[in-house]
Amino acid sequence: IVVGGGDTARTVIKEEISPGSYTEVTVDPIPIDEATPQKIADSDNGVIGDDNPPVDPGDDDPGDTNPGDTDTGDTDTGDTDTGDTDLPVTPTITLSAAVSDENDTNITYSVAAAVSGITGSTTVTITVEGGSAGTSTKTLTTDGTVAWSVIVVDEDATVTVSRSDNGDQQSLTLTGKTGEFDGTYYGTSVVTVRSEGSSCNDSNDISAEISGSSFIFDEGSRVTIVGNSVSFSGDGNVWSATINNNVISGIWKLWDLELDESCSGTFSMTKQ
Repeated sequence: IVVGGGDTARTVIKEEISPGSYTEVTVDPIPIDEATPQKIADSDNGVIGDDNPPVDPGDDDPGDTNPGDTDTGDTDTGDTDTGDTDLPVTPTITLSAAVSDENDTNITYSVAAAVSGITGSTTVTITVEGGSAGTSTKTLTTDGTVAWSVIVVDEDATVTVSRSDNGDQQSLTLTGKTGEFDGTYYGTSVVTVRSEGSSCNDSNDISAEISGSSFIFDEGSRVTIVGNSVSFSGDGNVWSATINNNVISGIWKLWDLELDESCSGTFSMTKQ
């Protein structure tokens, strides 16, 4: 504690203060000629243990803890002394995600990246496989957190965030929308009407798979489910169906213009 005034000395006081408490210390000026060995001299010349701002240019007293000195073993934050015990901040990226919105067709996630160990400036970039994130790149000049809104539909999405200063990157997976109809369905199609001479089978085993809003059939053909309805038209094949209580049921028609043949009927599949 440095006490101001006229003819004064610099005084060191040791006071134990317990955590969470507050102590006020008042010290009266003490004349130099009354200083005791517990008092530090009024000079900074080579005195061991001195912890006052140095008067002598280039002060190198052992044990001096002043910011900016050059003592070996100094523990001041930010110095460059040999033996400094301050640990540098390790550059890292820590990712987290939480659902911010969800509807019948997609899920919106808030993805946050906490970036530490920035020494100058770094750009933080997000890439999304299986989803969308809008603006991909953001800039930080100090440690901090950046966030994006990521929209995921029926398939899981992989999010990767990278930083430009050291090339570090981290990834996480966001779960896609699991629809109420998702699953594999098996059943039978039945002919109810056929043209004369038609070669259509009376019935056939059929199957389909639903994932999110996709209805997958015929070895990978895919159409989109709207509400609980799905339909297809093409290549001489037309059908439409509805999905209720784990059952897909509908009507179909198949024709061959070259052979002038056609068949139509109904079909039904149940979720397994």
